[in-house]
Amino acid sequence: MGDSASIFTPGEVSTYYASRLPRLKQRRASEWRGPCPIHRGKDANFAVDPATGLWYCHSQCARGGDLLDFEMTMTGVDFKAALAAVCAIVGRPMRTRTRMTHGEWRTAREARERERQEQCEALYFADAARVMAEWALEELPDDDPERATHTATLAALRTSPEAEYRAWLEYRPEWTAALVRAGRARAKRLRAMLAGYLSAGVSHAA
Repeated sequence: MGDSASIFTPGEVSTYYASRLPRLKQRRASEWRGPCPIHRGKDANFAVDPATGLWYCHSQCARGGDLLDFEMTMTGVDFKAALAAVCAIVGRPMRTRTRMTHGEWRTAREARERERQEQCEALYFADAARVMAEWALEELPDDDPERATHTATLAALRTSPEAEYRAWLEYRPEWTAALVRAGRARAKRLRAMLAGYLSAGVSHAA
């Protein structure tokens, strides 16, 4: 049996979170958002992938997982009890599943977490690298040969940001790490600004 990101259908994912997190807004979007129930946050920093059920807290927790991770975190039960509880909530009998040991599940979860971490870092990298390249093109003279390099970087980021991230990671690891940090910091500032705007809008409307 694979991890819970592959064994639960989108319909089951929706049913589970509707039961456990009725305040989570299940909208037609790439992710659902709501306050994090783990650290009892107030802003919509808790994100869920509606296709897989993978969740991530972009605020105080700064971590994520799948349905089973969430069930264990929220209820304090072990893996087997969490699996039984999730199956009961979504209405799927346990006997329809192939057996999977906790060790196998943990290995799959760790591999998936590494993949997710790489995807997040690639997005932060791409954001910062794009800003850097656009700034360079604004500052460099039209006849400067370095313009070609930055133009190529922008084209590569539009085509495949993850591939460009891996290429930089292989040949320029220190630059890549710096751009990831810059992208993460920029995203944090933008989220804080957005939260402020939303709070001000709510206060004004009230």
